[in-house]
Amino acid sequence: MASILPNLCFEEIFNYFDENEKIPQFFSCFLVNRHWCRNTVSFLWENPFYKRKSLSLFHTLLTCLDKEDKQKYLPDLVEYTPAFYYYEFIKYVNIFSLLESANGLSINELNLVKILFIKLISSDKFLYRLDLDYTLAGYEWLDYENGYQLFSKDWIPFNFPGADQSLSQVRSLTLDENSLEMMLPEATRYCPNLQELCIVVYSQIEEDLQGQQKPYLSILTEMLSYICLWGNLQYLQIKDGVLRRKSWRFTEAEEFITKLGICLPANHFKHIYCNLNLEFSPMALQRFLEFTRAKCEKLSLPNCCIFETHLKVITKYAQDIGLKKLDITNASISDSQVLKDAKNIILEIEYSNDFSYEPEEDDFSYESEEDDFSYELEEDLNFYYHRYAGFSYGGEFYGS
Repeated sequence: MASILPNLCFEEIFNYFDENEKIPQFFSCFLVNRHWCRNTVSFLWENPFYKRKSLSLFHTLLTCLDKEDKQKYLPDLVEYTPAFYYYEFIKYVNIFSLLESANGLSINELNLVKILFIKLISSDKFLYRLDLDYTLAGYEWLDYENGYQLFSKDWIPFNFPGADQSLSQVRSLTLDENSLEMMLPEATRYCPNLQELCIVVYSQIEEDLQGQQKPYLSILTEMLSYICLWGNLQYLQIKDGVLRRKSWRFTEAEEFITKLGICLPANHFKHIYCNLNLEFSPMALQRFLEFTRAKCEKLSLPNCCIFETHLKVITKYAQDIGLKKLDITNASISDSQVLKDAKNIILEIEYSNDFSYEPEEDDFSYESEEDDFSYELEEDLNFYYHRYAGFSYGGEFYGS
């Protein structure tokens, strides 16, 4: 009976698979018989990049190339016909994993990876997840002495044939700061239905990638204005992609957190996550919460320097933004009453009291008394409002 199940039944069955065990379970279904194989292969190949450094994946994708490409680059594979045209099943493309699967190729052979990348984007199907983290993926290919760099304009997927169709349904997008200036403006046009955006900042290799004239955080701050164009955005993640974190202090951090509040669209966010090591004043945090039109169920600032006065600001605005969960894992909160007051407003707070911070002599002191906490912010708010919010989209004055 199982061998003659209608095709629609398979999708219903596979929806019950546990997400963490999905791939092994698909392999089991794949081996039942030909009927199950035909109906399972499309699900199994939705995300072929789950396994890193898979040379077999790279070779399989090569066998699906057009005959002309095979004759030009792989004459030995011209007569080989794969069991399925796997490109039509793929809904998740990861440039990092694709390059890893081709590990060991020379720069001259890198053109094969580019051909596969174009095929993945240009196939007649919709992609749902697109991971364009070029920085670490191409770090081993960087060769500035010979004028060669992996990322260039001819690697931008939005310029590939058929991208306007295949990328129109992308729900999840990952970008790195090295390509942000080129990619983010295009992404707002080609991926209008985006729900998840992840921006990865590689501060550890900032000195090695000297194509930028400004610090990455400054570039990221300038690019934030594009985020407001995504009306369906629910998840925003800005994270450091390396273990050795760079600390962004005061001027850069305050500019960033302020503009983030202004540029968030008036959406209902399920999660806003930023694990950059930012040191900003409570006033900057208040500007962020004062300016934002967004609602946010969960706010994560696990590596930001958060003290009692910061937590008071968050508690003050928690109900206004609909905050239910807060991650301040590495905060330094010595006043238990401040934490207790926050927990009375916010349902769940992730916090560990092992954060060690020794302020330098020129550091701004966040440890202020309650009387010092009553800021006169009107002039300060107006300054940032006119500085960042004096632009419009579609006739609507953004920031009002």
